[in-house]
Amino acid sequence: MTHTIADLPKSLTHRDIGHGAVIRIAREDEYPVVAKVLVEAFEANDHISDLYRNRLQSIAQRSEREHVWVAEDADSRIIGAYLTPKPDATEEPDTFGFNTLGVLPTAQGRGVGRSFVRHALDLGRFFGFPRLLIHSGPNMKTAHRLYYRCGFVRHRELETLVVDGGQRLLVFVADTDDPVDFDELEQEYRWFHAHPELSYQEFATTERIKAILQRHGVEILDTDLSTGLIAVVRGTASESHAGEHSARSQNPVIALRGDIDGLPLREDTGLLYASTTPGVAHACGHDINLTVALGAALLLQRRRAEFAGTVKIIFQPAEEVKSDEHTPTGAVRVLNTHALDDVDVFFGTHDTAALPVGVIGVREGGASGAVDKFQITITGRGTHAAHPDGGVNPISVLSSMVDALQAIAGQRVDPTHPRVLTVTHVEAGTTWNIVPEQAFLEGTVRTCDPADRDTIEQAVRQVVGGVAAAWGASADLVWSSNAPAVINDVHWAKVARQAVNDVELETRESPATLGGEDFSYYTQVTGKPGLFVHVGVGSSHFAAESIHSPRFTPDPRAIVPGAQFLSQLAVAALQELNGEKVQ
Repeated sequence: MTHTIADLPKSLTHRDIGHGAVIRIAREDEYPVVAKVLVEAFEANDHISDLYRNRLQSIAQRSEREHVWVAEDADSRIIGAYLTPKPDATEEPDTFGFNTLGVLPTAQGRGVGRSFVRHALDLGRFFGFPRLLIHSGPNMKTAHRLYYRCGFVRHRELETLVVDGGQRLLVFVADTDDPVDFDELEQEYRWFHAHPELSYQEFATTERIKAILQRHGVEILDTDLSTGLIAVVRGTASESHAGEHSARSQNPVIALRGDIDGLPLREDTGLLYASTTPGVAHACGHDINLTVALGAALLLQRRRAEFAGTVKIIFQPAEEVKSDEHTPTGAVRVLNTHALDDVDVFFGTHDTAALPVGVIGVREGGASGAVDKFQITITGRGTHAAHPDGGVNPISVLSSMVDALQAIAGQRVDPTHPRVLTVTHVEAGTTWNIVPEQAFLEGTVRTCDPADRDTIEQAVRQVVGGVAAAWGASADLVWSSNAPAVINDVHWAKVARQAVNDVELETRESPATLGGEDFSYYTQVTGKPGLFVHVGVGSSHFAAESIHSPRFTPDPRAIVPGAQFLSQLAVAALQELNGEKVQ
């Protein structure tokens, strides 16, 4: 292990961070300026006590045990500073700390803080420390967002230091050898966005995901999936940490799911990284979903010591496929591999522009609608338009049937229950003077309550038969059931809200929707509980169009909070299943 700064390469002692700015060691005569910069930086972000102000100003005294690093701009002005312990003064043998990171308000937004953190990671790696740690005040939210973005995770078990009249300092930790680089991950997101693939054609997407995971040492299960994959992160925490009365006897397993397929429409966002695949776009945000899942997988790979158990990360193909006897939806295809037979709880995420970046939507109970499709062919008796009495006009039957069908949702089901029946397509006739022989209509039913689903189907069958008979016509009904409703587990919703709080995000109730979501198959088929949450991607920087719009533009800054939340949820869920007390 290197113990002297004299051994450091120039890339660490005089690092170019762009625009003529550098990071270097402060000179002794600069200590008063450094103190002034730090006080101004900290006061701009949080109220600081006199005690802490004195600590910020005691740079000369602290330099006996710590190195003082400064960022100097092209005009030779000190615009930020941070401190690291001298290698022989570290408190723990495997941990390199850094502290007191501050950037002048006028210099923020230039990447100086991020450059300091990366510099600290490189220092720790050079000195031979496997991890980097920083304490931070609970109100330093701007700094915390920086640490999360640089791949740090909050380590609550180490948060024992109390200062300034009772403030418990937060602790953030990252691996120095292979930290999660969210800047790199956002670049990967742009690649996924620019190269969307339709359901069951996600070959390049799958290979790209696989390459990223393998580069970071994440295990990939061997399945018979042609597109999509299942990754695995196995916890290494001692089983002795698990509670005596755990929900499972040994090795709990949870699953995280992100979908990966695009939609058959032409993108119209004007983004520099817009789709390059003709007629295909990530207009549902599955590129965000898969990148959030990737980020969570990479974070969990570095958090293995925090949990006992297994996390399976599903990169699911073909969510947009509506299941039938010939083509199962992606969730059904993944379940048919039997790689998830041992899962105790399923968690899924989806982006939504209805919530802003930094907000996680959690809802108990019904989270999406069951999806059913009906197709009705009405057969009357054709005749000349001048003699309608000589036939049975299927268009008249169709008109009566549409009115009767659309009354079902309002009259046959509890009005407080979410439900909708919508006729979306009608066809009849070939010309102006012929009463046609047949007419056709189709539409969809969406419900959250399984009993309402059954009630509406039976009512549709009664209406179709009754209206047709009343007109002297016949009708053929084809009813197709697709994904059932997603029903969120109340207990796991509570755990998720705590995980949101743990990573300093905001939680709101997920927006109500009757849109279909094949995540429901994971819980319906296995009988295991599940939770489906929403990651806010809305912002003033991007168009607020809804999903499935050619102009839908999620904010990529949602990837960091989404991944941090999902990894924390996984750790908390395994701790819960092991009988540990979740803080």
